[in-house]
Order: sequence, then structure tokens, then C-alpha cells
Amino acid sequence: MVHEFFCEARHRVAFALSTKDRVALTREMLPPFLEEGAYDLFLLDGSATEEGQRFPFELQAKSQRVREIHTGVYGGPDVAIVRALSRMLEAGYEYCGLIENDVKLKSGWFANLTALLDRGQVEGLRVGAVGSRTYRSRVLISRDDFAIMLNLGAGMILLHRDAARIILNGYRTANWYEVYFAALHGAGVSLNDQCGRRTSLDLMNMVRTADWWFDALLLLNGYCSLAPAPTMAENIDPQARSMFGGDYVQSRFKITDQDDQRFCQFVQKQDALAASDSKGDWLARSKLFLTHSQIGRWFVFPHQALTLGGCELTGPWAMKWLQTWGPFSFCAQSGESTLKLKCAGDSCAIGVIFGPNAGVVEARANDTVIAQADLRRETEEIALVQLQMPYFDEWQIDVRPTSQGIFQWTGVSYRDAQPWFSAKTGFDFSVLKKYV
Repeated sequence: MVHEFFCEARHRVAFALSTKDRVALTREMLPPFLEEGAYDLFLLDGSATEEGQRFPFELQAKSQRVREIHTGVYGGPDVAIVRALSRMLEAGYEYCGLIENDVKLKSGWFANLTALLDRGQVEGLRVGAVGSRTYRSRVLISRDDFAIMLNLGAGMILLHRDAARIILNGYRTANWYEVYFAALHGAGVSLNDQCGRRTSLDLMNMVRTADWWFDALLLLNGYCSLAPAPTMAENIDPQARSMFGGDYVQSRFKITDQDDQRFCQFVQKQDALAASDSKGDWLARSKLFLTHSQIGRWFVFPHQALTLGGCELTGPWAMKWLQTWGPFSFCAQSGESTLKLKCAGDSCAIGVIFGPNAGVVEARANDTVIAQADLRRETEEIALVQLQMPYFDEWQIDVRPTSQGIFQWTGVSYRDAQPWFSAKTGFDFSVLKKYV
């Protein structure tokens, strides 16, 4: 449910604060956040407790910043992210910010953010995002009082509306190889040299959360993400503190000739990417789909296929968050739940969850059974069920459960690029709304 308190934007900047219970933590992070800056505030709450559900309205009674309160925001943090960015873009804000309730800012944070935007322009950069947290291990290129970042994180980030659109249009999880590729080809920086990253095969195949793809996607489109030196924010959640420890940049950088050289090369790289915007292949530049190059396949996540018209869900379905895969999957709710797929070519495969609570599914093409799969296994894993078509043509395939047990759909793998891949439709949150 959405509760609106004023209708027109009062500032060119908006922030969306995501909360889910842990009210004491939110109370601790709020004072420096609310005490400075010209921005409107959207509150997105997924609390289950009475105290947590009441708190956003207590905050609104004390702060004139609050434009909207969105209650019942369930389904995982990525639902809150895409909902918030979609709403702030719709409302016309020039800059769209995200902040979580475990990030505490330092005095002067807002002035520092706006100064970063100006500083980036003076330095000849196309700045897509700025943030207040600066992790040392995520610095790509150092300047004296700021850094170009490999990753800012969704916990505290401010995006230009063009950058927010790029992120929404290409919203998905990614593996480490893709993040590495983006740094190398979007920034001209090797993570081995700059971040001391290991590049073993296991690490390359490791899937990251969706916010690791934000800055990588911006780099591939000729934008950069900046953060201050020293950091202007830290996590106050005990678990995050133990994870990141002293990884924050606590002082200005001492710049070497090599740093200057890397920076000049980066500016040239950005200029070249910007100049090719109107000429480049949209599909390759947006990186909308996950390419499994080692097996020559395209993997399309459910929210992408639903948005672009590659599939349709009929009957009752419910969305389920998968933190490092998708991150949106869909669970059939009855035997009438049907996944309708388009396939141009002689084969495709559906991504599903195998496990002890899974069931049996059946796939039909033109009323002919082309596959049956028992998804029951001792341990849970995401894997593919192969569907083989008798002719090379465009097929309509219907997949549905035929037994008790869970049928959880995680995507579609195609050997051949599909006709609907070239569609330029961006991510549409309304596609997900009815399933959350």
C-alpha cells in the first residue's frame, strides 16, 4: 500500500530508505541522514512486527521530507530496489538515491555527494553514480580526495536518472567474470593489478548479488561511480562490521604517477564508449542477458523474459527472491500454473530448482509431450531441464507441474539468440507487482 503526503517533487534529489524491523538500528542511523541535504524521501517498509510497521509513520510525523510510505514491501531487498528506482524515475527526479537502515553517515555527507558530482565533471568524467561509503578493496582508480569505484553497493548510492534507467534495464545478478570484464573493458583496469583480486576459475564462476552489477553496467556504458576519500559512511550492523572491519578508506590518497596514468587512460576509455553509444549493438552494450559463453548459450532470467515478451505465466504463481540468481524466480501455486515459452530454434532449457521438496514437471509443444522431469533430489540446486524440439522453427511450449511438490522457475537457456532479444523495452516493475 502507498501512503502519499505531497504530490510534486520539492527537490531534484530523492532518496528511498528501505527498512525491515530492526527499529533500534534505524533510529541510530537516522539523525545525520535527516539533518542535512535538499532531498525528498520515500520510505519502503517490509516489517513484520507491529513496532516496525508503525515506525515509518512516526518518522513522517516528525519529518517534512517524507513524500511517500510504501508498506508491505515483501519479497527481498531487490524488490524494494526496483520498486524505489521505478517510482523515483516516474516522479521525475534528476537524482535517485538508495540507502539502507544499517548505514550511518558522517556530518557533511550531502554536501560531499554534490561536490563529488561537480568534481567528476571538472575532471572530465561522465559520473553516473556517487556514494558515501568507500571500501578500500573496491577502489578501481585513486585520486587525492575521491576514488573511481568497482562497487558502491545498494546500501548507499545516488544515481543520475540516466544511470538509474541503465541499471533497471539491465537489472540482474552477475558472475565475477562479468564484473572483471566490465572493469577491464569499461575502465581499462585489470583487477589483478589494482584490487589484488584472485582470478581462479571458481572465483570467476561465483555469482554476485545484483548490486555488484550496477557499477559494472555503468562502466560498460561509459559512466563511472565515485566515492570520497576518506569515507563518509560506515555500516553499523554488527554482522556487516565484522565482515568489512577496517576496509574503509580513512584518509586521502597519496597519488603516484601510475595513478595519474591510469586515470588519463580511464577518461579516454569513457570518451570512446560515450562516442559509440549511438553506433554500438544495444544487446551487447546493455548486457541484458547472462551469456554462458562456455556452452554457447543465452540465459534469460524470468523478469527479463516476462518484460520483453519471451514468456507468459497463466494460473496462480508467486515470486520468490533468490539473492544470487536472477534475483527473481517464480513458484507454481497449483496444477493449473503454466509457463508458456517462445522458442525459435531446435532446443532450449528451463532453469528450475531441484531438491527434496520439488515435484514432477511436463513440457508440451503443440500438444505433444516433449519432456518430463522429476525434480526431486536429496540436495537443493539450480539446474537445467533440456527441451528438444523436432523441427527448427518457432515453438510455443507449455510447462506445468504434474505432481505434488514445488515447481520453481529460475530462467530459460537458449542456444540461439531469440527474435525478441532485440526489443528495447526496459525493466517494468509492474510485471512483478501481481506476483509479490
